[in-house]
Amino acid sequence: MTCVSCFSLTRVFQDLSTRTIVAVAPKQGGLYKLDPSAVGQTNYNSSIPDNTKPYAVYYSKSSLSSSPNKMPCNVPSLDLLHAGLGHTSMSMMQHISSCKLHLPTHFFCETCTLAKSHRLPFNKSTITTQSPFQLVHMDLWAPCRVANITGAHFFLTLVDDFSRTTWTQFLHSKHQVASTLIQFYNMIET
Repeated sequence: MTCVSCFSLTRVFQDLSTRTIVAVAPKQGGLYKLDPSAVGQTNYNSSIPDNTKPYAVYYSKSSLSSSPNKMPCNVPSLDLLHAGLGHTSMSMMQHISSCKLHLPTHFFCETCTLAKSHRLPFNKSTITTQSPFQLVHMDLWAPCRVANITGAHFFLTLVDDFSRTTWTQFLHSKHQVASTLIQFYNMIET
């Protein structure tokens, strides 16, 4: 069983079966940085004032060995280790010597995927175009606070769905959109 004692400036990770310190993380610049010099000790008082009790203690049923780099690392515990290290990337986990042999080439963590997504995925498009200009996407972007060199504050972007060719038209006002579209239609017709 592992115990994490939370002090105001330090986190102490201790294996309760052997009473040895597994890891110590003193607070540095708002983050808790692991201190490898404390691994294997039976007590740690470097940055903990005397008679100070932790404000929180967490217990975990999983037992860790005496060093984080010598943790047993196999396929079932890889998910647990990944989550325990704050969902760190596989490129960072390869620095743990006992995990180098067990790291998969493709690792999937649903929590990481959901945490990185900002919205639901778009539905698969059923639109297929067979020739240029069969479908043109348009977007009017405006007003821009800073005008371009000609003084335009509006931008009309046209994208051909088939070829993905893009045209950008600079406009001085929204009222120019209709005439710009007519000019664009006449250009693609010829």
